[in-house]
Amino acid sequence: MADDQNKFNELKEYLEKEIRQHQFASRTKNVLAQTLFFLAIITSGICLINVATNWFSKTELSAIAAIPGIILLITNTFKFEARSKWNKLKQRKMEGLYRKLIFENATVETISKEITDELEKLDETRIELVKPA
Repeated sequence: MADDQNKFNELKEYLEKEIRQHQFASRTKNVLAQTLFFLAIITSGICLINVATNWFSKTELSAIAAIPGIILLITNTFKFEARSKWNKLKQRKMEGLYRKLIFENATVETISKEITDELEKLDETRIELVKPA
């Protein structure tokens, strides 16, 4: 009986840790994607305004004008938004299994098998994220 309770507690802690970890990762990657997008818009706007005002020298303007392209390269390479969605999906799957464990009285063995199945499915979608664009 104590062994079953230990397994239950370990699985519960594992799911809680996974939920927190992927929630944080999803939020971080989403904020990063939005920040880079906003930065690209701002730097494009600065270049546009500079045409009329000549605030910057040609050298400075060239560097500023390159920023949106660099940001586009970074976002297409690292796919922050897609990775954020993947982390959110994993978080939601783990939350569902957590609720099933706590509120539906599912067995530890059942949840453990479902975790394995879900992780295999998620790994297939994650492979798409690491392929070059």
